[in-house]
Amino acid sequence: MKKSEELLQKFKSKLKKYSTCEVTKMFASFDRYYFKNHKDEPLTHTFSNGYITRNLIIQPWFFKDIIYYSTSYNDHRSKITEDEAWKLYILYCNFFNAIEAEHAELNYANSSQNNLTPILYGHMQEQAIYQVTQYLFINRFNRNYHLLKNVELNSISLNTIIYEKYQIDLKTYCTYLNIIAILPVGFSNLTDKKILENIYNQDLYLTILDDISITYNECRSKNNKEIFKVLPILHTQTNEYLIPSICNMFSSLKDKLCWLLKDEFKNKSTNKDAFVIKFGEIFEDYVFDVLVKQYGDKVKRIPRVEKEKSADFIICGKNYLFLIEVKSGVASIKAKQENLDIKSLNEYIVNNVIDAMEQLDSSSNKYKDNRELICIIVNYDLIFEEDSILFDISSLYEPKYYSVNNLLLFGIDYFENFIYTYNTLEKLEEHLIKFKGQKLTLHNLTENCEIASNYFFDDIFTKDTDDFIKLLHKE
Repeated sequence: MKKSEELLQKFKSKLKKYSTCEVTKMFASFDRYYFKNHKDEPLTHTFSNGYITRNLIIQPWFFKDIIYYSTSYNDHRSKITEDEAWKLYILYCNFFNAIEAEHAELNYANSSQNNLTPILYGHMQEQAIYQVTQYLFINRFNRNYHLLKNVELNSISLNTIIYEKYQIDLKTYCTYLNIIAILPVGFSNLTDKKILENIYNQDLYLTILDDISITYNECRSKNNKEIFKVLPILHTQTNEYLIPSICNMFSSLKDKLCWLLKDEFKNKSTNKDAFVIKFGEIFEDYVFDVLVKQYGDKVKRIPRVEKEKSADFIICGKNYLFLIEVKSGVASIKAKQENLDIKSLNEYIVNNVIDAMEQLDSSSNKYKDNRELICIIVNYDLIFEEDSILFDISSLYEPKYYSVNNLLLFGIDYFENFIYTYNTLEKLEEHLIKFKGQKLTLHNLTENCEIASNYFFDDIFTKDTDDFIKLLHKE
């Protein structure tokens, strides 16, 4: 028996003693505490077993995993104390550490291959949403609303999807999702009496909750602990709607509008790539508009030539020439785990980085002059570890006409914060001159660019949402 299987049995035998509802409430309360008390330094909990006392490093993304396993392995009704919950947490950590060691031995034993990229990327995809939370949700939810609200293809649109499903308009639906996303900060149960008393349409609210919730039996049938990343609310057998992880809730709902539209295209359109193509065009136009807002008419589209690769945009500065390629693809959920599927990550890199590098190379050959050339890939996805993706990238593709040291990869959120901070070409060039002769890294370039509420579109956290939250706080 593998070490991980042995430790899983120990964890399961302990977990079986407790009611899933009680386990969920306990670990959800831990999650809420760490959400509210998050700091830059690692989270810790002081634990004593009666003989020794030590500080545990807390990984709050484990809380939802423990809740998931509870739905699968437990039929008992016993309550759980805080001390017992922390003992469960330690048992789960032991199991996960064994799994991680086995995964590393299987996938990272070859020291001649690039192991840094999958290790860092996997860890940060799991952890970063617990470090950059509310603004991340607000920005992406708002951006998706503005990107997709007027999209229509083959009579499919968000407005028709929402109206057919709920008989409300898109803006009202967004208001309900905003409220649902914010409520867990103050409430463990989303059907708390105080909430329901202040909801204008309780039936609608409960219907929307059901659509983003999962029951114990459904959890068991899915047999996948990542299911809370898709359905972030647990509907208990006591008819409560509990949130295993606030940050995971934000992360799940930030792209909800995108997935609604994509799933509808998948179900109804004969062209399975229709949405992907359409979204790529919309996102490219959006990035162009953002660039023009910052840098004016110096931003130009590169004309398309049939059967010829090229970047999307060119910006001509005094000392620098900027070529920009926009990619709308996202990594699969299999690539966004600590012990990720390397094949899935490689597919994402090939489709969104290597292909972009080739397009930038073609345009570099055509447009290069005596100015220093900076090549930028702007991706829709949340990458978090952009520099690690580009680590050793030349082993996969060696540019001929630009230096890989002058290649930058941005997720759209960090890109917008970066160009907002350096919002004129003069400021941008002055900043880049500081790094002349060095390999450019996103970490160094964006050191003073804080994640903030977005400034490129109207915030749809409407007055109705604000009024609802104020109403709850009054009572």
